Amino acid sequence: QEYEEQGYVANIVFTCGTVLIGDELFCYYGGADTVICLATAKLNDLLSLKE
Repeated sequence: QEYEEQGYVANIVFTCGTVLIGDELFCYYGGADTVICLATAKLNDLLSLKE
């Protein structure tokens, strides 16, 4: 997304914290040192990628 690429420090995305609620993972991350974003995924979906 543009807001993740353009800002105080361009092209930087970094995690701020992750929370597991039930089987859903909530990953908070900063984009371009200007915004905080949230990505979600089902834990089982992520684990299946490992196999």
